[in-house]
Amino acid sequence: MRRVARVLKLALSGLALGGLVAGVVALVYLEVFATRDYALSSGSLDKTCEEPGRTAFPAAPAYAGNGPHPIWIKDGSLTSKTKPMPAAWTPKPAEVQLIACEVGQTPGGYLGSCDFDWPEERTIRVTAMTYEFEVYEARTGRRIGKAPVQSISVLDCPSMAWIKMDDRPEILAPPGYQQFEAGLGEFVARPVG
Repeated sequence: MRRVARVLKLALSGLALGGLVAGVVALVYLEVFATRDYALSSGSLDKTCEEPGRTAFPAAPAYAGNGPHPIWIKDGSLTSKTKPMPAAWTPKPAEVQLIACEVGQTPGGYLGSCDFDWPEERTIRVTAMTYEFEVYEARTGRRIGKAPVQSISVLDCPSMAWIKMDDRPEILAPPGYQQFEAGLGEFVARPVG
């Protein structure tokens, strides 16, 4: 009888330890591999770029059917001086089907320079850039593709710029609407079946 109790005690201890190990493995899996579901808001949409492929918004409209497919560009300040911005490029969070995340930058050539007079007079170089973006489906977090977006090619000095005041400060030229449309437009416009 004692032997049976001892075997039973060892078996239960083994089950408890096994359960603990299984629980830890499950938590690690959820933390490392599982997709996180978030509510749709401008702040939460940016999480896709912080956790690529692991962030999903089940309430988002599906990336399906004919375009345009509304796109959210993380930290992408879209400007257009030549035409009004289409709704697909400036969507409300509840309309977003795609999320574009900047994943790299490559400097191009000298674009020009801008003069600033505060806090001291200074001429600052403006560098043309190529920005690399990955595009994800908002609803599932699935990667759709990757595309380059060129910066503006005509110098338009900002009224203010945040720069690092070192030996060679520079402004990295941003993309404008036309550049986003040229680089990411295929994802926004194409029919998805």
